[in-house]
Amino acid sequence: MRAVLLYGPGDMRVARVAAPAPQPGTVPVGVEVVGICGSDMHVYRAGRLGSAEISREPFVLGHEVAGRLLVPVPERELDAGALVAIEPQLSCGHCRLCRNGRSHLCGHARCLGVPPMAGGLAEILLVDPRQLQPVPESLGAERAALLEPLAMAMHIVDLAAPRWDESAAVLGCGPIGLLVLQLLRLAGCHPLFAIDPVGSRAEAALLFGADLPAADPETVLDATGREGVDLVVEATDSPLALAHAASLARRGGRVVMAGIPDGGRYEVDSDSVRSRELALRFVGRSPRRLADALDLLRAGRLELDPLVSHRVDLDYVPDIFARLARDRSGILKVLVHVGAGR
Repeated sequence: MRAVLLYGPGDMRVARVAAPAPQPGTVPVGVEVVGICGSDMHVYRAGRLGSAEISREPFVLGHEVAGRLLVPVPERELDAGALVAIEPQLSCGHCRLCRNGRSHLCGHARCLGVPPMAGGLAEILLVDPRQLQPVPESLGAERAALLEPLAMAMHIVDLAAPRWDESAAVLGCGPIGLLVLQLLRLAGCHPLFAIDPVGSRAEAALLFGADLPAADPETVLDATGREGVDLVVEATDSPLALAHAASLARRGGRVVMAGIPDGGRYEVDSDSVRSRELALRFVGRSPRRLADALDLLRAGRLELDPLVSHRVDLDYVPDIFARLARDRSGILKVLVHVGAGR
C-alpha cells in the first residue's frame, strides 16, 4: 500500500509499504480522506509533539480520518463498506481519570498520528472498534474527516464557557479558530473579534461570524476603548500567543489557550496575567465528542464546507506540508484524498 512517511523534521516522502498485519482487537479501515491539522505541522517541523518523538523508524501522521470498513464489525453492528470517522484517542479505560469520565486526560492514552501510534496518511489503517464513529452516507467522507476538528472546537468552547452577550476575541483564524468563531456566535457572544496576521485568514473570519477581523491585537484594543474583551480564545502556534491573548483580555477576563507554541514555550510577562486577575485555562486533547459533533452538523447549525481551501491526493502531501511550513497565505483546511475506498 502507499503511505506518507515522515523520516525526520521536514523529511517527508510517499512510499510503498507493507499493509499492516491484522492484530487481535483491531479492524482494518480503507482510508478515504484525512485532514491536515496544525499539530501535524508541529511534528513535521520538529519531529516531535511535546514528549512524543519520532523514533528511528519513519512515521505516519494524520488523526482527522474518515474511511470505510474493510470487514464487518458485528460488535458495533457495522457492515463492511460502512463510512466511519475515527476517534483519534485510545485511553486505558482503567485509571482514575478514565473512571471519572475524563478519559481524554488519561496519562496512558495513545493518539492516532502522534508518535508512537501511526496515523491515517496511508491507504489502510488498523483501529480499535471503540474508535469507530458511523457516519451517514449523505454526509460523505470529507465531512466525516472534519468531525474531529469540530469536536475539538466544541471542547474548546465548553472550557471557555461563553456567556450571552459578552464580548469575545479569537486569536488565530485557522480551521480550529474559525470553528470556534461559529460556536461563539451560536452561544450569543457579541461583539466578536478575530485576529490573524495572515490577511486571507482574517478576511475568512467574516464568513464565519466575526464582527471585526484584525491583523493584530492593537486593532481590537482600539475598538474596545483599550479595555479589551471578556473572553479570549487562542488558537495559534506562536510563542507570543499567551502575551497577545492576555493583552486582549479585560481586567478580570478569561483566556483559553488552545494552540501549541512552536518550540514548546511561551514568552510572556507574568505581571500581564497576574496583576489583572485573568482566569487562564489550557486545552489538551478533545474528549470523545465525534457523536456530538455529528449531531451538531446534522442539525444544520454551522458550516464545515467553506473551511476547505485545498484538496490533494496522497502523492502531493509532501509538497503541501512544505508549502504550509513556508507560508499559510490562502490556505485554510487541506483535505487529502487517499483514495483507498474509491
